[in-house]
Amino acid sequence: MKYRTTRITGFFDKPGGTQLFQLFPNEVVDATGQTNGALIEVVLKVGDRGWISSTDCKPDSGSRLPVDREIFVDTCIDIETAMNGLDTTAPWYVAADFVIARGLIETNLINVAPAIGSTAVGPLKVTQAEWDASLAFLQNDGKTLGAGPFQEGDFDHWLKQIWGAIYRMYADAKAISAKQTAAAGLTDKFVPSYLDLFHAYLASVDAAVAILDASGDDQDQTKTVLAVLQPMMAQADLDALFATRSQYTGTLTSPKTIKDFVAATGAALDDALKNAFDLIKQFAPEELLQIKQGEAPWFDVALKAEADHIAEATNASDIESYFDATDLGHQNHILPWCGAFAAHCMKDSGNATAAASIPKGAAAAVNWSSWGTALPVRADAVPQGAVVVLSKTPGTDGTGHVAFCVQFLDDGKSIQLLGGNQSHRVQRSTFPASKIHAIRWLDLEGDNVRSAGDTQPSQTKISQAAFDLIVACEVSSQAVYEKKLTHPEWPGEQSGVTIGIGYDVGYATQNQLRSDWAGNIPGPMIDALVPAIGKTGPAARPLASQLGAVVTVPWDAAIQVHKNAVIPRWVAIVQNALPNTNLIGPDCLGALVSLTYNRGASFNRPEPRYSEMRDIKQHMESKQFQLIPDDFRHMERLWPNSAGLRDRREQEAKLFERGLASLPTS
Repeated sequence: MKYRTTRITGFFDKPGGTQLFQLFPNEVVDATGQTNGALIEVVLKVGDRGWISSTDCKPDSGSRLPVDREIFVDTCIDIETAMNGLDTTAPWYVAADFVIARGLIETNLINVAPAIGSTAVGPLKVTQAEWDASLAFLQNDGKTLGAGPFQEGDFDHWLKQIWGAIYRMYADAKAISAKQTAAAGLTDKFVPSYLDLFHAYLASVDAAVAILDASGDDQDQTKTVLAVLQPMMAQADLDALFATRSQYTGTLTSPKTIKDFVAATGAALDDALKNAFDLIKQFAPEELLQIKQGEAPWFDVALKAEADHIAEATNASDIESYFDATDLGHQNHILPWCGAFAAHCMKDSGNATAAASIPKGAAAAVNWSSWGTALPVRADAVPQGAVVVLSKTPGTDGTGHVAFCVQFLDDGKSIQLLGGNQSHRVQRSTFPASKIHAIRWLDLEGDNVRSAGDTQPSQTKISQAAFDLIVACEVSSQAVYEKKLTHPEWPGEQSGVTIGIGYDVGYATQNQLRSDWAGNIPGPMIDALVPAIGKTGPAARPLASQLGAVVTVPWDAAIQVHKNAVIPRWVAIVQNALPNTNLIGPDCLGALVSLTYNRGASFNRPEPRYSEMRDIKQHMESKQFQLIPDDFRHMERLWPNSAGLRDRREQEAKLFERGLASLPTS
């Protein structure tokens, strides 16, 4: 009898034995009739014999099953994470939102059957040829990622086919990069945009390169799609392209120009990416990078260079010195300098983490595509100062361009960047969002975040409302915590192994670790965490992975440690930094603790971005407490693109106002 799996389930060699791998939902298996308790023996299509739980499958009806959008989105994200974790992937990173967008464009995520004369099938319309091109990778590298087994016919599995589409994105990016880099005689790798990859998917890699070249030339972009593609496509392939993609290409008798073709494909991809992001927010919000600190001191350096009107014609020596921040070293003549300017801004930001984050080969834009953490190409999710890597576009030099996000314009269709070597000067320039290759972010920790453990805890309590605000801003909710954060993780950069609600073991002492967690998690788990003390930066990454298998921190334990150990230290930090905290109540104090936990005790920092922090200290000194809510709100200027941080400042302001209302009047 045939069964179909209903969820991800383990495939074991024998009852009580070793799990060999996991099966996806909707895998069809043959039951042998042998049972052992809740387990049944099955045979896979590939011939493997093993045992699965009978509660994880049901009799197979033989009909095509509908796509479960939540499982589809989650699987896309999981595969993106796995692929991007391979050393061989960079800089041709894959993106779940691009693959989801492809499915939305093709089928609106419906598990379609193949049309007559075609092998394209499923929500992504993966073809036999596309699957065959990915199969060698999946059968080899896929095993190291815990995926598989994969066979020739698996492209008609609505979840397994995601692997084929993800690999296609990577392979196309690498192929476009190789062709463009070789054609231009460049030493740095060319970086394709999402739109370049969409063109490769619609036609071919050669076609995508031809379209890219033509669209960058004022005269060539007026040529028709047919004229540009005929030299590298067989007539049968051209006929198929114009027959199936006429909304983009026009017809063979009335083809669109390259300019109109790019406008049509760009609009379609932009809409699909927006809808893909909405699906991720709906089904996997915990997977979206939460911008917490939102500090970008490197952007302040860029703003100063803009105000100083830095340009090649008048500041050649300054520009040559920017290369001191890269491993290329000081230059005595001006090279393409967008990457060097970005490195200079990081180095001169005054933040050690930002300075240490400068990537190897920073002078080349492409090498910034692995800096920090990836962000989606969405206007409401990109903070000001995020690093944006563009594919080659008019007004830039070399294989690509790197600069800092200022804002999205035209309903997200274009992006304004502040960077170096934009028309040979530091200035703001606007580029098509379709030219974005990557958007990256580095969430800096505020002053004293890691040294908070050295502070003697205060006995003064903040309000429950303040505590709840801090927790909600850090981990969102109990449901998100239990889905994503119960095991140790490494947040990246200079962090150590982190557990609970942002508890960094790397910066704790053994006495602190044992005192804070005793009675909250078992002693053997605490013992297992001890080797992570003092391990920070990349050295903590393998430790986090190892500890994930032996350490679990339940929600209640995380809450107790945060409330009884972590927050009391932050209360003490605020009390040490600000005068007259004894005159305000637990709501007001809690609002200040939330702010300080987020931005650090930066009440004395001289930079313009900390002017409101200095104002708060001044108003605490003068006992003008009624002015402090406006100080919170004025800070919102720093995060024009980050609704989460603006909302946090607003909630802190309201909490402080509530506390003021309860203070006794004199």
